[in-house]
Amino acid sequence: MIIGVNAHQANADVLRLAASLGIWGVRADGNLGDLFPSPDQQSFGWLDAMLSTSKGLGLNVYVTLAYAPPWMGPRNTPPPEAEWIRLVKAFGEHFKGMVQYIGIWNEPNIQGMYAGSLEQYLNELLQPAADTLRSIDPQFQICGPDLSTEGPWRPWFRTLLERGRQWLDVVTVHAYGTPGRAVRDRLIDVRQVMSQAGAITRPLALTEFGWNTARISEELQANYYDQFFEAMQSNNWLIAALGFNLINESTQVQWGLFRDNGTPKPAAEVVRRYAAMAGPNV
Repeated sequence: MIIGVNAHQANADVLRLAASLGIWGVRADGNLGDLFPSPDQQSFGWLDAMLSTSKGLGLNVYVTLAYAPPWMGPRNTPPPEAEWIRLVKAFGEHFKGMVQYIGIWNEPNIQGMYAGSLEQYLNELLQPAADTLRSIDPQFQICGPDLSTEGPWRPWFRTLLERGRQWLDVVTVHAYGTPGRAVRDRLIDVRQVMSQAGAITRPLALTEFGWNTARISEELQANYYDQFFEAMQSNNWLIAALGFNLINESTQVQWGLFRDNGTPKPAAEVVRRYAAMAGPNV
């Protein structure tokens, strides 16, 4: 199991913190409004810089494409299929050879993240994106749906896998819970649904999990990370675990392995230790 961390749109200083952990890489937010600020404008420079810096630091980058740009409507608006294909094609052509793993939307089973139906996600987002990206470069790995495992996620997820697993190279999910072993238990639930849907052979990656130290102590956060990684030592079916997140964002949003001044919390050392145990990154 490779280990990574969510880094949003991190600058070089923050990416150096990620590299100090000896992890596989980071997850980046490929928000369409940041990549395409207007219908006829591309803004790829910030991601070019993030990818270049990450490569220099030995970090891989997983980019999640999500959220409608403001000129299209509210961020959870389902993009028109033709427009979505146009944007995905522009992204794929520019980042061919620079990005391998691309996620298709973020938590589309939650109304606040995606206001469309499962049918729309399958037929107007996932399939067109997979077909478009694979036609540009067969090396692209299509990931998704970055599923939220909160609420009634099981029927949505099972239907997605029954009808759309051929468009996913890697199944990606988010799981939160207390204590750390509860995240492992949620992943076992995910595997059960995958088995029911006939998709148990698809690689599974956990692309968000973590604990907010605005609500619990830093010591307990570290303990929960340790519990999770220890609980997963006997399982070989999870290919990746990406903690949420790299650095604190605000007084109330303190999910980071590092404080907002860049100093490490105890959980950073836990992640560093398990990343070393995982061996060389691939």
